Amino acid sequence: MRWMLSFLLLCPSFALAGPQAGALGLTEDTRERVARHSARFVGKMAFDQQQARQLIPLLEEAARLHIDTLEVSERLMPEMVAELEALQEQVSVGKQPGQVTGGRAQRLNREARDLLQELDVGLIEIEERVTEVFDPEQRERIERFVRGRRASGSEPMDERLRELHALKRAKHPRPGPVGLLLLTPPAYELVSEIAGRPSDVLVEASVLWDEGSADLPVQRREELSTRVQELRDEISNWNLINGLHLSEEAIADIVAIPDGEPATMERELEQVLTSGQEEVVRDFKPCLIPPKSLGDPVRVGQANNPTGALRWLERARRAPRSFLDEVIDEGLAFEARHLGPLSPDQHEARRQKLREIALEAAAMDDFTFELDKAGLAERVQRQDRELALRIEIDDLARRDGLPTGLSKRILNDGFTDQLLERAELMATAEEVEVADLASGPQADNCDDTCAMENR
Repeated sequence: MRWMLSFLLLCPSFALAGPQAGALGLTEDTRERVARHSARFVGKMAFDQQQARQLIPLLEEAARLHIDTLEVSERLMPEMVAELEALQEQVSVGKQPGQVTGGRAQRLNREARDLLQELDVGLIEIEERVTEVFDPEQRERIERFVRGRRASGSEPMDERLRELHALKRAKHPRPGPVGLLLLTPPAYELVSEIAGRPSDVLVEASVLWDEGSADLPVQRREELSTRVQELRDEISNWNLINGLHLSEEAIADIVAIPDGEPATMERELEQVLTSGQEEVVRDFKPCLIPPKSLGDPVRVGQANNPTGALRWLERARRAPRSFLDEVIDEGLAFEARHLGPLSPDQHEARRQKLREIALEAAAMDDFTFELDKAGLAERVQRQDRELALRIEIDDLARRDGLPTGLSKRILNDGFTDQLLERAELMATAEEVEVADLASGPQADNCDDTCAMENR
């Protein structure tokens, strides 16, 4: 079921703000919270019996998707715990993940992601048909629900938060409030009661939600969910700690920063970290396997690293003219996956720009290309709008005296506890061999097989 696989993917699950957000990990508290908000949603929608009966076949389709997914998730859950424990054991002492361990974790993560994407596609399609059952007033309630997302109180901040949310949803489409609160087991019994027609498949899905299955009872499921959550947080923190290369003195200074006003804590943290380390934190995306940029001293902290653009440019330059369109299409598809889709007009303009630069590079001799390739790669590079938005949001937060991504990432109990663990290891070991992140398994980026925040 989705709520199990959300942990397997190691990603915060639901993108909507509000109490229903977060990785729905099937703990008892989570099940109660989701049930409470689903009941509120169904109550506010005020379905009549005719509508409820029209909804039942659509809810049954959603229930079958969740039930069909359960069989795979029951296998993945214990495997993921075992592989994450092995991975955590390596990175916690500064070691680069081994090829076998890292490869297994990436494989399981990819398998879970593919399964979740199939589930998302199915739920989104059902969601579209569900809204056709609603009357105009109910559709307006849905619009108000979306518009009513918690605001920061700052219009510039809210504007950027909305754009960031829209960009993430464009990169990784997710079901909306109907999919999250109606196409979910806690809502099935409620709608069935209104319809006056019990449904075996809805009952089955509800029982799986509340009790688990014979192979994975709810208590064991909750234990696994909690353990995966702990491991994913710890592995992410270790990857960042290993990439920061902090000294014992720096660690001591960080953990000594007292709780207080966010602006004061931020200033104290900035006095400890170098500008390069601050950029590492800013650019970091929680992941299973550290990206190449985290292990390359030349590339650490570079928000718009041109390595990928240069690799594409070299390939486009060598490609026969008849295959250039294919190379351009592959580049555009890669950008859409990692940076978000473009509008049709933007897409065509981008295509023309890539073609012009590729032809310009192809017309150069090898010596001239070697001299000019860095500049050409910069022209090829497309801005990471998500990163730019996060920087703007941090600037606004800093202006308003609010915590930024830097302090939220570092100055939390989980991260500082692990810093203390690393400091203890550094003090007792003759030498801590911090991972050479430029060797061993690496991710080109954190969007494909090891990402933890992109859903």
